[in-house]
Amino acid sequence: MSDIFEVLEKISTGDISYFRDISDKDFKSLSPYIIMRWMYSTKNYKQILNLNEIVNTTLFKNHNHKLLQVYSLMAASVTSTHNHHWIKNITNIKPNQSILCIMEYYNCSASHAIDYIKLLTLDNLLELAAELGYDNDQHKKIKNESKVRI
Repeated sequence: MSDIFEVLEKISTGDISYFRDISDKDFKSLSPYIIMRWMYSTKNYKQILNLNEIVNTTLFKNHNHKLLQVYSLMAASVTSTHNHHWIKNITNIKPNQSILCIMEYYNCSASHAIDYIKLLTLDNLLELAAELGYDNDQHKKIKNESKVRI
């Protein structure tokens, strides 16, 4: 199969003939799910909504109809030019003191703690740290991290 960026360009421009004219071998190697994941890497909010409404609801139902899946990906694309960047997995990031505090207090994963930290103020974090028995050095780290967040 050709380059993923070429496939994304053909989907973004709505080039139906490209997918009708490629060889059977190349068409079979095409993965609509992977294409969808790449299409989610855009900052275009309308495309993300379209992917959720059009593609997510039908992609697995139509697993035997790959061309129909490609058509739904084309329908979800909103413009002809996109910058697609792979988003690094957040599980590879070492959690800071604030995240560790949230993980320990709420007994949750790092990815959930990252979501929770958006809802908590510095005072909330310091209260959690106090309840967990954190020392002054750990409190200072949390305060310094909150300065970076703001």
